[in-house]
Amino acid sequence: MVALYTRLREMRKRRNLSQAMLAKELNIDQSTYSGYETGKSGIPLRIMVDIAKYYGVTVDEMLVDEDEDETKKIGLIRIR
Repeated sequence: MVALYTRLREMRKRRNLSQAMLAKELNIDQSTYSGYETGKSGIPLRIMVDIAKYYGVTVDEMLVDEDEDETKKIGLIRIR
């Protein structure tokens, strides 16, 4: 499973955004956003929702790896 912080970095880079640009859109400091991408800081739910809205995805889509098979997805849903 791809870690959330890795997925955040991939999503940002696919859109050719810098951390500073995305942080500005989210109304947070670049250093704060950097902590999310490196896994050094936890991401508040409000920020996760804001990031999902910015990218036009759901929080679930950000958390579940697209490459996982359905069995793994069902297991994750049950754990939650």
